[in-house]
Amino acid sequence: MILGASLFKERSKTIPYEPVNLMIGYNTLQGVNNPNLPLKIYTMGDLTELDDNYDLSDLKRLAGENTLIDCLIHKESSWRVDAVGDNGHSFGLLQFQVPTFNEFATKYGLDININNPEHQIILAKLMIEDGYLERWTTHNQCQN
Repeated sequence: MILGASLFKERSKTIPYEPVNLMIGYNTLQGVNNPNLPLKIYTMGDLTELDDNYDLSDLKRLAGENTLIDCLIHKESSWRVDAVGDNGHSFGLLQFQVPTFNEFATKYGLDININNPEHQIILAKLMIEDGYLERWTTHNQCQN
């Protein structure tokens, strides 16, 4: 499964891009330590420092309309990339806490940033695919 790879084509916007090297493994997205097929994608960088200069429709396309991720984001942050919750301990679209984000970024071998909403979506997709949906307290509100 390639998570929105076509969405990551280099865009002509004036937003600074940062190259992210990822590898596509069998049915999963893995970090650069995996010797599978290389894929260079471009993300929009740390969007929270760009004064809302991001395209919410791109983020929604990456999450997928009416998907579990879409529901989690709606419940966790109402699609606000600058959302802060849990008395200042949870951040962004998916309300990741720093220890959890770092734990799973390391687990998947990804060099990603908690403040980047695209990175949050990618990490959440991997976590859910591997059975970690219950890490979000709102998960019961999003299951069919």
